[in-house]
Amino acid sequence: MVQVSGACLGLFAFAVTVLAGLAAGNPATAILSRALWAMAAFFLLGCVLGYVALRVIDEHAIRRHRELFGSPRSDDAAGAADAGAAAKPADPAAEPGPR
Repeated sequence: MVQVSGACLGLFAFAVTVLAGLAAGNPATAILSRALWAMAAFFLLGCVLGYVALRVIDEHAIRRHRELFGSPRSDDAAGAADAGAAAKPADPAAEPGPR
């Protein structure tokens, strides 16, 4: 998705720059050099925007999945850890038995 959005935005900028240069009556070398710079700049901009869009979609999908299917609650995991710690003494000196 990132490369596709970058490529689409870059080619769009190239086409707009070429058409604007032709409408203004600029020489072909100036039109092509400006169009290539615009394409490179908008390709990078499109890649950044595509990455941001990808992250937004991923975060939304994760949040929606948690809403629909639930997720382990953090207090349940902490409760299980506390139960295991309560079964075994923390201090070796507190253990009964011969030394």
